[in-house]
Amino acid sequence: MQSNNRYNTIMLVGSLVLAIGLVSLIPYYGLVGGHAEHGVAEAGVLSTTTHRFVLHPDGVDMVMTAATASDTATITAIQTHMQTEATCYRAGDYADTMGMVSAELSAQLKQHQADIAVTVVSADASSTIQLRSHDASVVTVLTAWAEQMRAIHMHHSLNP
Repeated sequence: MQSNNRYNTIMLVGSLVLAIGLVSLIPYYGLVGGHAEHGVAEAGVLSTTTHRFVLHPDGVDMVMTAATASDTATITAIQTHMQTEATCYRAGDYADTMGMVSAELSAQLKQHQADIAVTVVSADASSTIQLRSHDASVVTVLTAWAEQMRAIHMHHSLNP
């Protein structure tokens, strides 16, 4: 009887750990938040684009480029997506980054939002979000955030 209760307790705890782990993956796989929230996954854009995260002494460039320069539908979707992302970033919402480390970095960026300039530049088949700061400690967090974004977008990311 005692071993039966112990087995049931172990199974209950194991099930809870598994459930929490699965729920934490929902945003990463696009069911809520992340790219699904911004409409990019539904538009099929991720498979026809590349991302680059370029580090600068005063911040980061996030560059999204269409795989085909003549693909106007993808280019329009990129520009819309990057404007949406920039709007979120200007509001201090960096929640598009997933995982425990990037969630912490997102929270730090939100605290320093007043120190971050967000600009969108579109040209040809690409669009760039420029995140800049004059505060070295904020640049350090932006750099760490960009590294997390590289890891998240690895399946379609080109890094310089």
